[in-house]
Amino acid sequence: MAFTNWRGVVGCIKPNLHAGSTEDLIRLLPDGVGLIPLFLDLPHERGEARLAAARTGYEEKIKVLAARKVDLILPDGTALFMLPGVDGERDMIRRWEKRYETPIVTSGMSLIGAMAAMEFKKVIGIRPYTWTHGADFTLRYLAGAGFDMLCVVSPEGYDYRDVQNIPSVAVYRTAKKAFLAHPEADGICILASIMRTGDMIQTIEDDLGLPVVSALTARCWQIQKHLRIRSPLAGYGRLLRELP
Repeated sequence: MAFTNWRGVVGCIKPNLHAGSTEDLIRLLPDGVGLIPLFLDLPHERGEARLAAARTGYEEKIKVLAARKVDLILPDGTALFMLPGVDGERDMIRRWEKRYETPIVTSGMSLIGAMAAMEFKKVIGIRPYTWTHGADFTLRYLAGAGFDMLCVVSPEGYDYRDVQNIPSVAVYRTAKKAFLAHPEADGICILASIMRTGDMIQTIEDDLGLPVVSALTARCWQIQKHLRIRSPLAGYGRLLRELP
């Protein structure tokens, strides 16, 4: 078999032992891009116990991937990286990049970059569920990056135990309801790639007339941007079709 990673190799760190989002990313990546996924098993309970485990766990995995000389490391997850805000997150990432001599881009940083590339200004945010202060730190993080966050909403009736079972039609209904409440929006941001929405992004864009950036498509866009690849993909929204 021919060498399959001729365009580059990316390391991805997932916070929990879930299938789904990694498979989705692999399906979207162009030929010649290799992916090395590593998984943490963080406690579901929110609070300092989870954050402490995350601080140790992510750095251990970054060290492993850097030793393998990957071209880019993508830590997934929100709490550890979004809670400190944009500046706090970037300080942490800069320290790790200097220590391990490897480019690192978090899922939040990929979202911010993709939203800026799509010229989002007034944004509707959708996340899988809300815990105490959950929407607040997401709002602070994205607002700190310069976006006017009109709202951050979740499909009704779900919590962290249901996250992989949230149907994409529920995300569609949530997006439409938020858009009707905020018709001034010029973009929709879907946080958390574990909420599988790839099959609905194009439909949301077609029906509402707004571009959609999701955690999944932003990560695929980020990989292509970093590896200097241009391989447009139709059916997943303007971001991957146009690759701005």
